[in-house]
Amino acid sequence: MGETEVLVVDRDEQTRLRTAKFIRERLAVSVLTADSLATAKDALENQSVDVVVTGYTFADGNGLELAGYVRETAPGTGCILYTHSESVDTDSFEDVVVEFVGKESPDAVETLAALIEQAGPEQTQATYPVPQAERERLEAADQLLAIRAEIGPIGERLARLAADHFDAKGAALTIICRDRLEVVAGVGELTFPTVREQSLATHTIVSENGVMAVGDTRADPRFGDTEEIHAAGIRSYLGATVEAREGYAVGTLSVYDDELREFSEADRNYIGELAAVIPEILALRDRDDSYGP
Repeated sequence: MGETEVLVVDRDEQTRLRTAKFIRERLAVSVLTADSLATAKDALENQSVDVVVTGYTFADGNGLELAGYVRETAPGTGCILYTHSESVDTDSFEDVVVEFVGKESPDAVETLAALIEQAGPEQTQATYPVPQAERERLEAADQLLAIRAEIGPIGERLARLAADHFDAKGAALTIICRDRLEVVAGVGELTFPTVREQSLATHTIVSENGVMAVGDTRADPRFGDTEEIHAAGIRSYLGATVEAREGYAVGTLSVYDDELREFSEADRNYIGELAAVIPEILALRDRDDSYGP
């Protein structure tokens, strides 16, 4: 994943450059800048950003509108409103999750620096559960994505074994990135949400013992209102966490069905054993590489 990336958005050039310079020198992070909502959105579409620091008033909108856009398109990105207090319609705060720093406060820059350090993957606008050590988890997920071509055939065999064992409509091996699920391998008829906020896999990686069973998605309070799950035809789900070599939960091996199901302890153990094959394969791969050509 690399170093932390901060996007500073302010219509005033001097303020924008001064803020960017302070953040870059104080925190030793990478900093992008934008002077409007439009240029900020372009930057967010083309660059992975950990934290957005935004002013309030722009020719094409305001900072809370930008925070709302971040919330919808990149909920794993933290957002800090950095402006003068009197310029903000504080009644709008209840609609958007955003930190606020008033520029007029005597310790404004120090507060801003502290919030940037706290923000990002582990303290974001996300409404979904985020594991501990999320930054390290994302780095491990990126490393696994880099070798997806190698593990794809193994993932497909595991997904097939899972689908056949449970006589399920679909099964998949996925990697959970900042805001989306990357499908490494899949079998069967069902599709499923790949936006992290809408996915069942997001909850699987924080479940007890790394396994989650849902017999009826419509009756489960976590997913009853998630239309994307129901539109995909997913009524029942069983998933197990896939760990990287370092032990971080980087993805899931899951089965889906369009009918109500009951999953036993033996079912949970079986999907967990299949998912455990991936880190074992990775360990063997590392051992072989250590011997050299």
